[in-house]
Amino acid sequence: MVATITSLLILGRTDRPLSTIPASHPVPPIPTAILSCLPALEHQELKAVLPSGDTTYYAIGGDRSHTYDLVLIALNRGRCYVLRPANQRLPVTFLNAFVSQELAQQLWLQIYRRTMHQLGGRSAFQQRLDRTATQLPAGKRGYLAPEQGWALQQLGISIPDRLHIITATDYLSIQENPK
Repeated sequence: MVATITSLLILGRTDRPLSTIPASHPVPPIPTAILSCLPALEHQELKAVLPSGDTTYYAIGGDRSHTYDLVLIALNRGRCYVLRPANQRLPVTFLNAFVSQELAQQLWLQIYRRTMHQLGGRSAFQQRLDRTATQLPAGKRGYLAPEQGWALQQLGISIPDRLHIITATDYLSIQENPK
């Protein structure tokens, strides 16, 4: 059920098709310079763009085999590179495994801001996060990467008790030694 948190809220998926999102919050087009790096994802949506020096980072969400996924692409001097490919098996999206902690935080901040706009504001975003956390099976936890927790805190979003901030090392340890 942790995947539900990722697909429904953390990556910003809304229950509405993109065509029903108000025009005041248009979804920017995906730049043609990175199209050659994109995997086959349905309903692709540009979630964040972050320039840093000679490189610009793009976070793109989309569906792959009925699972929402996030791809991270870097564009440097006209060449694109896939940093986080689609179909990663971890239900927690640790962007800091691919970019610095600061860049990962700023990417999540943009992703969550876009999601807030798509859902109708901070209150709707908080309600979705709370509802998603309460839908976890009894005794199960949801996990967030540290950069996700930081971004939520910057936006004034309360993290529900059933969601825990966890490092990649700790997450892998839990998976290897389940209780």
